[in-house]
Amino acid sequence: MNNNRKTYILSLDSQCNQRCLICMKKMAIDNKRPLTEESVAKEIKSAKKRGFGKIDFYGGEPLTYPFLAKSIKLANGLSLQCFLATNATKFSSRNFARAFLADIKIKEMRTTLHASSPALHDRITRVRGSFKKTIRGIRNILDLKRTNISVNVVINSLNYTGLDKMASFILGLGVKNITFSGLVLEGELTRHPGLLVDLALIQPHLNRAMTKCLASGAGAKIIKLPVCILNQKLRRPLNCINEINHNFNKLAACPDCRYNGFCPGVPQYQMKAFGTPSFLDYV
Repeated sequence: MNNNRKTYILSLDSQCNQRCLICMKKMAIDNKRPLTEESVAKEIKSAKKRGFGKIDFYGGEPLTYPFLAKSIKLANGLSLQCFLATNATKFSSRNFARAFLADIKIKEMRTTLHASSPALHDRITRVRGSFKKTIRGIRNILDLKRTNISVNVVINSLNYTGLDKMASFILGLGVKNITFSGLVLEGELTRHPGLLVDLALIQPHLNRAMTKCLASGAGAKIIKLPVCILNQKLRRPLNCINEINHNFNKLAACPDCRYNGFCPGVPQYQMKAFGTPSFLDYV
């Protein structure tokens, strides 16, 4: 199999400097030690040998991992495209951002913004001041022009009514790509089931936000959500990330739907807590 276009996910098991209510990995990471420098190097070399062309660095928060820059430099030397998932708070220091990005190449960074309100974002991360640091980090990354950055919005019961406003805020920062993500009932979220929300309630707010992004010329995608949550004109493979996940189910009629090939299905929590979404259709 040719993996050159595929991405190798490298989870560093590093600790995180936030305590997000919706984190899917926190419980697992809390019980692990970060990978050693040698074991990370071994994984990177193995990914290259197996034909992967891309490598995605995950945490916890990867920037708390002491050997991250050296690991990325190793991957650069093996001609692997590098991606980084980060909350961007450490990049709030312009000196740190400049030094970190000086001699490594990262194709794209992804960060998460939970709200356009500092109070709500900090409530979800459970770290006071995290909103200001993430925003400053995004601005520093954009100003330095050393890599691309996209913003992920994880939709939950606290922020879904503000998706349109969030889209305007993020676009106003100069970000050109936004991903709207559904929830997966794993990790820390299992302790906070009240953050789950009926997809039917999300639908109108999500469609307005997606439409605003695309009208501005920015990229907009959904992940961990069924394709049919989008209006017909938005239902394109380019706007949907089909991430296979055992917490999603295809319903009986899904195989006959034209979007089945790039749709993950319906999250299990939706069916258990709220039932079949009222918008569900099969075209």
